[in-house]
Amino acid sequence: MDNNYLQIDRYLQGDMSSEEQLAFEHQMANDKALQQAFHLQAQISKAATAAGLKNEFARAIKQRTLIKQLWRWGLLAVVLAAAVLVYLERDYLFHTYHVESSSKASTNGLPAAELFNINTAQDTIIETREGLVLAIPAHAFKSDKDDI
Repeated sequence: MDNNYLQIDRYLQGDMSSEEQLAFEHQMANDKALQQAFHLQAQISKAATAAGLKNEFARAIKQRTLIKQLWRWGLLAVVLAAAVLVYLERDYLFHTYHVESSSKASTNGLPAAELFNINTAQDTIIETREGLVLAIPAHAFKSDKDDI
């Protein structure tokens, strides 16, 4: 009986030579018990294959869903990190100082003097009333205090 199951399995898997297949088919045509065992084992084999494919398909769907979620959250994290960097860049690294003096025009025809506080420990961008933009790198001025 165990030999029949081994032969049936080899036949279903296609592991028999053509002579062995012909001999097995001839034996099965004359043996009702072998026919029943063959049909039962064929159904079990099909069910096992179908269950394996279902599990494999379900695993693939879960993996694809996980990848989509990771991509979505990863993209959100990158956008959020970029927004934080832009905010820090604007508010921490590059301070723009505006005029603190009065806006009285000078009497000699030149623009009024403008005063700026500069933090020498940080890169600074200054924009004058006339639109002149000055970029002053950190530590460009030697000073005992950070603010000049």
